[in-house]
Amino acid sequence: MRIAFRTDANTQIGSGHVMRCLTLADALRDHGCDVHFLCSVNAAALGDLIRMRGHSLHLIAAPSAHAIESSAPPHSHWLASSQADDAMASSAVLAALNVGALVIDHYALDHRWETVARRHVSRILVVDDLADRVHDCDLVLDQNFYCNAHRRYDALVPDACERLLGPTHALLRPEFDAARMRASPRSTEVKRILIFLSGFDPQNYTGMALEALQMLSNPPVACDVVIGRAHPAHDSIARQCAGLFDCKLHTQVSNMAELMVSADLAVGAGGSATLERCFLGLPTLAVDVADNQRAMLRDLDECGHVRHLGSADSLTAVSLANALDRFITDATLRVDMSTRNMSLVANGTQAMALRLTKELHA
Repeated sequence: MRIAFRTDANTQIGSGHVMRCLTLADALRDHGCDVHFLCSVNAAALGDLIRMRGHSLHLIAAPSAHAIESSAPPHSHWLASSQADDAMASSAVLAALNVGALVIDHYALDHRWETVARRHVSRILVVDDLADRVHDCDLVLDQNFYCNAHRRYDALVPDACERLLGPTHALLRPEFDAARMRASPRSTEVKRILIFLSGFDPQNYTGMALEALQMLSNPPVACDVVIGRAHPAHDSIARQCAGLFDCKLHTQVSNMAELMVSADLAVGAGGSATLERCFLGLPTLAVDVADNQRAMLRDLDECGHVRHLGSADSLTAVSLANALDRFITDATLRVDMSTRNMSLVANGTQAMALRLTKELHA
């Protein structure tokens, strides 16, 4: 039983789409599926990790420069080719593989790409966060928190499409279930802070967060800093960490859940890591490092699940340090946030893997 994923990762796209697809792919493999990833040749930054996890990788070659159509999805610039060319190249791979189901996690693809791919697969699952384009799919999964979640896909998916919406469908790795058993609402004291501002972080917001940490007026706190292997400022971040009190740098971690459980407070971006932190009850000062993260962080802030500081572009080390000082001293807010978050998110990975395999067996 073969299942394919169409997703990408690079400094522009980030790593979150591939990482959550890998979470589902690993579960599908454990249910006996043969998993294949289709990635653009210029956006396969995590290709080695895909192969290391035991999945096949197929690179979609891109033709020469192309014009973006006016009706194309807002993130069409994420593709190195036109959507039509990408669909044709991907369909050739799908046809050769004889795939049963296709999972698409890509903001640059819409119903036109999916309709072409449908000729070669029996089921299509779209993983989305934006609800900004029309889809031709059988299932749509949006694991994120939005105040108007139940209305966001009206007129964007077929009537027969099933909508799996909200954090109770979160795609979380098994390590988070294990960590959840050790997690509890945080105490009133901040002893350790976790900083993770995306795997690539080309603007080096991580460095700014470390500057803020150095400015804190509160007593020094221990810190874990997580960056990706390809972080452009790795060496300067390592020097910053070495100059701070009990500050450890972690590169391309496999124990993120453990780091989250050990922390009392986080500085983090939007995306999948937001749900991971909520699942483990970790209070967070959140910034959006991309426009598409803003709406969810605003809604989470409105309901008391994070403290949203706005765009990372408009944040300074001084303003972040001030926000950290206020958050550290407001124990009531942090304890309440931690308690709220632990009832917000559920791990839906196994349920989704089981569902897809059963539908293909039917």
